[in-house]
Amino acid sequence: GSRAYDTSYTLTGRVGVWNVAYNFMQTNLMLSAEDPTYDLVAIPCPVFNKGDIREIGLETYIQVDRFQGNIAAITTQCKDPVTLVRWFDYLFTEEGGILGSYGIENLSFVFNEEGKPEFTELVYNNPDGLAAFTAMNRYAMSPNQVMLYDWERELLPNMYPQALEAPRIWDANYEDKRTLPSMMSITSEESQEYASIMNDVNTLINETIVPFIIGSKSLDEFDDFVNTVKALRIDDAIAIQQAALDRYNNR
Repeated sequence: GSRAYDTSYTLTGRVGVWNVAYNFMQTNLMLSAEDPTYDLVAIPCPVFNKGDIREIGLETYIQVDRFQGNIAAITTQCKDPVTLVRWFDYLFTEEGGILGSYGIENLSFVFNEEGKPEFTELVYNNPDGLAAFTAMNRYAMSPNQVMLYDWERELLPNMYPQALEAPRIWDANYEDKRTLPSMMSITSEESQEYASIMNDVNTLINETIVPFIIGSKSLDEFDDFVNTVKALRIDDAIAIQQAALDRYNNR
């Protein structure tokens, strides 16, 4: 299952390598600022041979073929859909986008001499001890909301160079060649079969991959693992996705 991010490990040397977003790198570096022996840097995503290009995974800056971005919907249970639509519309105006991204003027942000919004000390040096990214989401909206989002708000003036450079390092060996189109769809019947297959496949993978990584299971058993995945009809699952891709390409 998922585990909470625990700074008692990441700040004390109890772990040396872990998965983290660049904003959590910033948080760790800020919390450890008084420890001259502490540093945290991004490393490229692993590949089989030095110089290889990853063809799977996500790109940090841009998710290719992401037509829709964040999504909102209004259900039939909404008592005042007209007002809600107006609210959505407002969040895509310049004024609404600033409200959503930065909060309330003269409280959580001010306009600088260039006329650009920037957060105040309430966010950068929060009196309640909140990390800047946490304070952002207290006084403004989180990035996953439907609005005219200003991503530059993430570039804190005190951003550590290690955190700022991290996305470039992670993306340096990535070329998107295998991401399926987001608008591709499978039929109801295919969906049931695919879910049934992948439930078993993912259970096996979740039970097996970590033992391979930490060495409690020998890599001599990897071929058996692959054969078991095939026996669970992974090829049929691939065929379902291929059929959906063919339909998409033939539209």
